[in-house]
Amino acid sequence: MRKKVIFILTGLAVLLIVVWTGATYFMKSANHGSELGIYDPVAVVNGEPIAYGELLHDLNAQRSSIYDYFRIKYGALDSEDFWTTAHGGETPIEMIKKQALERSVKRKIQQLIGKKAGIINDISYHTLLDNMKKENERRKETVKNKGVIYGPITYEEATYVEENIRNISTDLKEKLKNDFKLTDQDYEDYYASKKDELYKLEDLKTVRAIMITFTNKADKKKKQDDAAIIKLETIKKRMDAGESFDEIYDELVHNKDETVTAVEKVLGDFKTKEEFIKGQDWLKDIENLRVGQVSDIVEDTDRIGIYKYMDKRERDYKPLKEVKETMKNVLRDIKYEAFINQSVKEATVEVIEENVNKVRMR
Repeated sequence: MRKKVIFILTGLAVLLIVVWTGATYFMKSANHGSELGIYDPVAVVNGEPIAYGELLHDLNAQRSSIYDYFRIKYGALDSEDFWTTAHGGETPIEMIKKQALERSVKRKIQQLIGKKAGIINDISYHTLLDNMKKENERRKETVKNKGVIYGPITYEEATYVEENIRNISTDLKEKLKNDFKLTDQDYEDYYASKKDELYKLEDLKTVRAIMITFTNKADKKKKQDDAAIIKLETIKKRMDAGESFDEIYDELVHNKDETVTAVEKVLGDFKTKEEFIKGQDWLKDIENLRVGQVSDIVEDTDRIGIYKYMDKRERDYKPLKEVKETMKNVLRDIKYEAFINQSVKEATVEVIEENVNKVRMR
C-alpha cells in the first residue's frame, strides 16, 4: 500500500515542510524500483495530480543549476554516482527532487487558478500533451499550405510546457489586474528601490572633435588618399610639438575648413534613437580618455578624428511623475507574483512518497 505524506508549502521561497509523524520530511534518493510512467502521479495539489511527466520537465530544467551548485561548492565532478553522493550533508538527487517539486507545485497552482478563472478548462498532463500534439499537427498543415506560423514548426515538450504556463500567467494577470490595487506607496517604494539602477539620468559629456567625415566608402577612400588625411596628420604633429588642441580647434572654427571640421557634441541627453546610436559611437571613441585628455587619431566607420573629452556633468534622477506610468505593469507583475506565492503557501500538497522515491537521475 502506497505511503502518502501531506504537507503544507510555506514561505515565499516555497519551502516544503512536511508533516509526517512529527518530523520534517526529506525525499530519499533511490536506486531501486521500476520506472515510472509519465502519467503516474508524484503529488496532488489541492486535489489535482502532478504527473511524473510534469515533474520530469522540472527535473530537467534544474539539472544544470544543481550540477553547478555541487561543482562550485564541493568540487564535485560528473560521474555515475554524482546524483547519489552526499557532500556536506547535501545530496544532488534530494536537492533536485525538492526544487523540481516546488516548481511543479507552483505551476499547478497557477493552472488551478486559471481553471477557476475560466482561462483553461482541463489542466491534466494528458490533455496538455494531447493539445501539444494537435498544435504540432496544425502547424505542420499550415506550413504545408504555405501559411504563416510564429515560433517553431514542431514544439518540443519543454518549450510547449513553458509557453503554456506563460500564456496562462499572461491571461491571469490581465484578468486579475483590477484586483491588484496600486497605491502611491507602491510606486514610491519601487522608485526608491530602483532609483539608481533605472532612473538615474545619464551624465552629460562634452566632446570636441577635429575630424574628417565620409558619406560612403568611395568618399572615404578618396579622402584617405588625398590631402584631407594629410592635413589631419599635420594637425596631430602640431599638437605633438606643443600646440594645444583648443587653439587648433578655434582656428578651424574660425577658418571653416571644408575638409577638416571642428565639432562639439554634448552626449547623454539623447532625444531620438538616431541620436542615441551616433552618441554611443562618440562615447566609444572617448571611452579610454579622462576629462581634459586628447586622443590619438581615431578611425571609425564614417569618420577619422582627434577627440578631446572636455567635461562631465552629473545629473539627477528622472522624477517619479515622469516614470510612474512605465511602472504600472512591473508593479502588477510583482503583485501577481506575491499572490501566486501566497496561494502556494496556502495550498495543501500530498506527496506520493512511493513514486517520488522511484525517481532517479542519470
